[in-house]
Amino acid sequence: IPLGFAILLPRSRHFSRSLPLLAMWLLFFPNAPYVLTDLMHLQPRAAIPLWFDLLMLLSFALTALGFGFQSLHLVQQWIASQTSALTGWLAVLVIMPLTGFGIYLGRFLRWNSWDIIKRPFSLFGDIFVLIRHPLAHLHTWGFTIGFAVMLLIAYLAWMQSPNAKSSPS
Repeated sequence: IPLGFAILLPRSRHFSRSLPLLAMWLLFFPNAPYVLTDLMHLQPRAAIPLWFDLLMLLSFALTALGFGFQSLHLVQQWIASQTSALTGWLAVLVIMPLTGFGIYLGRFLRWNSWDIIKRPFSLFGDIFVLIRHPLAHLHTWGFTIGFAVMLLIAYLAWMQSPNAKSSPS
């Protein structure tokens, strides 16, 4: 879903008309790296070898992460084309903690991207509590920052790939 929104983004001629598309991209982007957290469920099962489950989960997670990074790269390029390369990178630095927070909301508080439409008051109520009392929720902010840093390092490594420089036409 985020890759689809990112591909559509440059097709919009006006910056202001692109903002809803960019917002939808940001809403769904955390779902791509979220798949990495499914590794938390990895446990031995009698009938299936652990390595099989590991290979399956990693293949899904790495594919999702690759598609997510491609979408992030397209968004970064679009922002840079509308503003500057520095602004594109600043956007990445803002997107990573927002993504870490989104993953936290999904993994631990069990919120879904669609809940911003289905149950916005409950969702924003939970977010408000986390922001209002940050010291009471160190796990939240540790996870958010840790995931943001890990994703940024992984994105920078992904950017070194020759294929990262190409984008769909």
